[in-house]
Amino acid sequence: MLKKYVFLFFLFSCSSLKLPQTQVTYIHGAHFNSKSWNELRDELGIKNSVAVNLPGRGNLEDYSFIDLNLMSLSLCDQLSLYEAEHVLIAHSQAGAVVNNMLSLCPSLKIKKIIYVSAVIPFPGEKPFDLLSKADERNYFQSVKLNKKKKLLEVNDHEKFLEFFAPEALEEKDLREEVLKSLTSEPANISQDLVQYSLSVLNSIKKYYVFTTQDKIVSLESQKKTASRFRFEKTFQIESGHLPMITHTDRLEDIIEEILKN
Repeated sequence: MLKKYVFLFFLFSCSSLKLPQTQVTYIHGAHFNSKSWNELRDELGIKNSVAVNLPGRGNLEDYSFIDLNLMSLSLCDQLSLYEAEHVLIAHSQAGAVVNNMLSLCPSLKIKKIIYVSAVIPFPGEKPFDLLSKADERNYFQSVKLNKKKKLLEVNDHEKFLEFFAPEALEEKDLREEVLKSLTSEPANISQDLVQYSLSVLNSIKKYYVFTTQDKIVSLESQKKTASRFRFEKTFQIESGHLPMITHTDRLEDIIEEILKN
């Protein structure tokens, strides 16, 4: 009889334990907002997931107060809403935002980071220090600096598509998906220094998704930045810079594989 009660008590105790949940957060890159993840997020159908908006997605007269720390603190605040272990999916510029965030909210439990064609600067580097001259030239084919607003504005949608998502040039649905989530971008972040502890980042499981046809963060630049870190696994997509829109199925498969491990 005693064994029976001990067994029942054990079952009750286990059922009362609060096992850590996993919260998946999608973080957009420069010139985009949370809508860029809509289709992928719908396809994955993860219950505990959210796509965030970082500062600078609105229509302001002055963007000079928006910098890397403000973006990172905003991400801290949004992640802290969930008592969970976090899996972060960071596209492009968001790699710098996520890394910088590690020093600003160390109490957050970051389980995994999935970098998608992302920059991953070292402490003390600017977000785009490792990009090539060709990457920079391609970027400024369709983007112009508004010095008064401190804002990088897209001034040629066709050129933007050509370099960010050439797959969308001839496909109406893809074109609409890209353009509906397109925004201007605060300029200050490109000049800010990223600060965080390398040992903290190295303690987190990391994954990298290479985009082999990328003309904004070229494959050469991706490999240069990725070579400095240890990843649990790397993946490859034959796409331009926006695989979450243009190659949703392939990226979905990759993320599902990562989340299972």
